[in-house]
Amino acid sequence: MLAEMGIRVWQGLEPAAQAASPVERPARPAPPERAGLALGPGPSTPPLHQAAPARPAAAPAPTPVAARAAEPVRAPSPARPPADLPVDTDLATLDWPALQARLAQAALPEGQARVLSGHGDPRATWLFVQDAPGTSAVQAPADSAQAAPAERLLDNMLRACSLSRQAGAFLAYVHHGGGDGQLARLWLERVIATLQPKVVVLMSRPATQSLLQTSEAPGRLRGQPLAVRDVPVVVSYPAALLLGKPDNKARAWADLCRARALAAAAA
Repeated sequence: MLAEMGIRVWQGLEPAAQAASPVERPARPAPPERAGLALGPGPSTPPLHQAAPARPAAAPAPTPVAARAAEPVRAPSPARPPADLPVDTDLATLDWPALQARLAQAALPEGQARVLSGHGDPRATWLFVQDAPGTSAVQAPADSAQAAPAERLLDNMLRACSLSRQAGAFLAYVHHGGGDGQLARLWLERVIATLQPKVVVLMSRPATQSLLQTSEAPGRLRGQPLAVRDVPVVVSYPAALLLGKPDNKARAWADLCRARALAAAAA
């Protein structure tokens, strides 16, 4: 499946970036050894001039975290936004066509901050969530060749999954100047409730943490069984990050393969 997505395709996007050698960071000097201090993950060694205390009886091994995370993490689904949030009172009543129009709206009424914008197939089965690069609504690139590098990379990722912005995929962009994470979560939940995709791919750290209501780093959530409103959620890397860290592209491809399997199972 790598040939379908093409590590070669991704590498062709930014020849200049590939030609440049990574900046080597100077090696950090090893910290001086101190008497009585263990320099590794093992237990601390008592100082040489003291007798080591007797070891207490071994406690039962704690249950691994992975074993406890068997059930999908499901975010609560409020019926409508709380009254103390600066969000339109009709957000919870917007159907999918009306919500699409709101997400694509170029100009907002005075005093309103943009929280979410988006575009794509109105009957999409995949929902991708990314960070918006600015305050303006993110529109589909008119010419892929003229699109930003991260958007071109995202197009190749979609193509590898037999998707496009016009067929099968809807792209939502979170504007972080439009309010706190809870406000973004309300908008994303409404998109999920009205679009009803088969799978959600989160490619944004703030959106991941707000939608799943967790402070866990996204890297620790990759591969976990997650869901929002009974829709499977896959956590992956932002496209812009993959441009600077191409070694993560193979992991991102594994995330997409997992998302494709979940979407097929939900069909």
